[in-house]
Amino acid sequence: MIQLSRRRAIQLGVASLTASLFQPVGSLLALGADGEALAHGASPLGDLAYRPGFEHFVHRNPEAPKGGVLRLARIGAFDTLDTLRYPGRPPSDLRLIYDRLVIPSPDEPASYYGHLADGMAISDDVSRITFRLATDAHWHDGQPLTPQDVLFTFETLKTLGAPFYRQAYRAVRLEETAERTVTFINEGAPDRDLIGGLASLPIHPAHRQEPPGPENLPLGSGPYRLLQSDAPSRLILERVPDYWAADLGTVRGAFNFDRLAIRYYRDADVAFEAFRAREYDARVETSPTRWRNGYDDLADASPAVMRATTPNDGPGKLHGLVMNVRSGPLAEVRVRRALHLSFDSAQTLERLFAGFFQPIASLFEGTAFADADFDPNADGPPLGSREAARLASQLLDETGYRLDGTRRVDPQTGAPLRFEAVSTNPLYASVLGEVVLAFQRIGVELVPQTLEPSIASRQLLDRQFDLATLAWAPGRLPGSAERLLWHSDLAARPGSYALSGLDDANIDASLDALSSARTMEDAVAAGRSFDRLLRESFAYLPLWRDGETRLAWREGIMSVDDPELGRSPSFLADWWSSDA
Repeated sequence: MIQLSRRRAIQLGVASLTASLFQPVGSLLALGADGEALAHGASPLGDLAYRPGFEHFVHRNPEAPKGGVLRLARIGAFDTLDTLRYPGRPPSDLRLIYDRLVIPSPDEPASYYGHLADGMAISDDVSRITFRLATDAHWHDGQPLTPQDVLFTFETLKTLGAPFYRQAYRAVRLEETAERTVTFINEGAPDRDLIGGLASLPIHPAHRQEPPGPENLPLGSGPYRLLQSDAPSRLILERVPDYWAADLGTVRGAFNFDRLAIRYYRDADVAFEAFRAREYDARVETSPTRWRNGYDDLADASPAVMRATTPNDGPGKLHGLVMNVRSGPLAEVRVRRALHLSFDSAQTLERLFAGFFQPIASLFEGTAFADADFDPNADGPPLGSREAARLASQLLDETGYRLDGTRRVDPQTGAPLRFEAVSTNPLYASVLGEVVLAFQRIGVELVPQTLEPSIASRQLLDRQFDLATLAWAPGRLPGSAERLLWHSDLAARPGSYALSGLDDANIDASLDALSSARTMEDAVAAGRSFDRLLRESFAYLPLWRDGETRLAWREGIMSVDDPELGRSPSFLADWWSSDA
């Protein structure tokens, strides 16, 4: 069997373009209650790279020593230890105390391997996914992990969890179908990526259903347990020495530090200064200015600070402005196109960041799903040019927003054509400043608003915004995230992530086709169609693409440095202490 690396597989479209997306998923382990063949893993792209009983994932060193302390920083604050119920801001690293049914492969586009589940099966029509639980899986208190735990977790997330879970699984039900066996049944539109979503579910104990708190610490089954919590800013986790899954290939070589000490800082600048002051050991850098100018003297510090970049999957992380098109001026596509015409992201990024970020030419750039030959402005003038400003003015004239001096106004009310742009991250400030100037040149006023995350989240989910920054990382095999963001089925649903409110039958059809594709050929065709249609809707103003993750760490911790994939960006999962 030919084994493709993650990046090579993405570039080639991964598998034979006529191969069924749900091929047999590995060596047969057993039969489920309904006669399904249970295997050690599943992939919507055919054969699996890792065979039953595999030793470890790439990026992992199975001989990595256990021990040491890793200190990390997070931005913001947490106010609850309850990771099941919404609202609330639990610490993201608390996920390490819980296990998942399956673990995604780090070097395949879309393969999943059993973790809590020692066998799995997917029906031919993709409507049923069955998992058999491992007999030795147990909670930190010694109780066995059972189907009731999976049922409790899933139903709680569906009814009381964050909006994402309520939206993603509203048409999915769960049944206990045999001893140690559960089956997820999708009664909605076919969703090839359902297993990818299920891979994110942190299974919680049914025998500890009360919400956790400082005097009632949460119970898990994962590689770490919570040792200490001091909301809103400190968290300490300790490694479970007799972790039940320690010898499974899904985690062998991972979770090597005996203790994780995590501190929250109010903003990124404060966190960086804390790193310079040796308050923690490793960080992911997102600021071009800090990356260029903030680390030079640290190379000679004691301990010295090391740096590296590692490539992101596929197109990387996309940053842009999503427009609320439900009503008002932005409901008119000519207004949206006029705004696009006024702004040249390529020149802006070069001037501000000197190549640190890249312009977005396609939503799926660098993958088989990109319609690389399509440009929604192919017949128009260069973006941001005087000719583009003239065309933008013509479009605004056609929609009735006339010039009154230097401002566009509504002819009926005389009110200026004015929008607010909601953001939570100061990283956007300089680019938004350039967008403000670009809009001004065509008589449109833009007012950026940087809000505290919880306030911004409420405004967005309540649709009380004109434009908002949206960071979006398309998956290796796109479909689920794109549907949640852009399908009209969710546009009118309160609290959904379909922020734009687009109601476009062609976009819906492309997303439906992408989610239900049974061959790679069909998936690629649907992905390219969606890429083209969303860009020509002008409901998303591209700002930049970040194709790399930038890592900085102090001497004393180590990782695998893969010649193609680089270093893992997950310090807490894949690195280890050189002093252990």
